[in-house]
Amino acid sequence: YIGRIRFYPFLGYSGYLNNYKIRGNTFKRCGLFSWPNTSCAFSCISRFFEQVKERSSRKEKQISVVLRTAGGAAETTERMVGVLRRHYEIVNFIVPDLTMSAGTIFCMSGDNIYMDCTGSLGPIDPQVQIPDTGDWVPTLGYINKVHEIAAKPRLSLGNVVLLRSIDLAKLALFEQARDLSIELLTDWLVEYKFKD
Repeated sequence: YIGRIRFYPFLGYSGYLNNYKIRGNTFKRCGLFSWPNTSCAFSCISRFFEQVKERSSRKEKQISVVLRTAGGAAETTERMVGVLRRHYEIVNFIVPDLTMSAGTIFCMSGDNIYMDCTGSLGPIDPQVQIPDTGDWVPTLGYINKVHEIAAKPRLSLGNVVLLRSIDLAKLALFEQARDLSIELLTDWLVEYKFKD
């Protein structure tokens, strides 16, 4: 609970806020949309679109998204923000617990972020799903380690073998995810979060 709002443990809880207070802030005529325990992954995007589309005929001009996520793909987050911004003038994020990686980027597209002392915005380390294994890999850790090894004046045989085994297409994919994250943050912080 934050204020008088209960965070429902299922996808797409739809509610309505009118004169509810969260940490001293009053929500008037505001839709409520819960997106807990779901990654910002391509597999969830169609469900998200459907949920927002169902609510788009409402009259309120703002929505509050309850978000808890371990992160995911920056590309998916970009699409989700596009959908929310098409339908709502004001987008609030309520973080009851934690949000990380692409979830933190998602929050930065909001007009307001509400958390209490237990809420946390995690580091921005976009994840990329590796096509051949399906594993999610944190891109910055991978890129930083490759650059650290490559910058050494003398490489051990193990480091040479490691660098030769790196798939350059995957490394480029990781760099693209990093660059997209920076671009989204730069644009959204100016356009939404710090517009005033």
